[in-house]
Amino acid sequence: MNAEDPVFKGHFPGQPIFPGVLIVEAIVQSGAILIAGLPGGGTQGLVPVLTRLGNAKFKHMVRPGDVLEIEASLKEKLANAFFMEGIARVNGKLAVSVEFACTAVAKGV
Repeated sequence: MNAEDPVFKGHFPGQPIFPGVLIVEAIVQSGAILIAGLPGGGTQGLVPVLTRLGNAKFKHMVRPGDVLEIEASLKEKLANAFFMEGIARVNGKLAVSVEFACTAVAKGV
């Protein structure tokens, strides 16, 4: 990421900050990858869809040149519902934490 990337245009002029919603999206996408790779997870032919998002905390701004380290972990699985949490760090500092849930649904539904 550099300051000239389109994602920084207007967010915020003169002080570019990577949008928090995109960090949360990256965390949720990491969770979807985790779900897809669970052994015996029963998600073959299904797509994880975000169904809940909560307790998001933004602790450290992400600026051009920063490298995000993203982690997602499964807290609980109930049938096709996956309750997860995730974090994003920059230089070892917590930038964002969030709790979320995904439900595995049939493709095309």
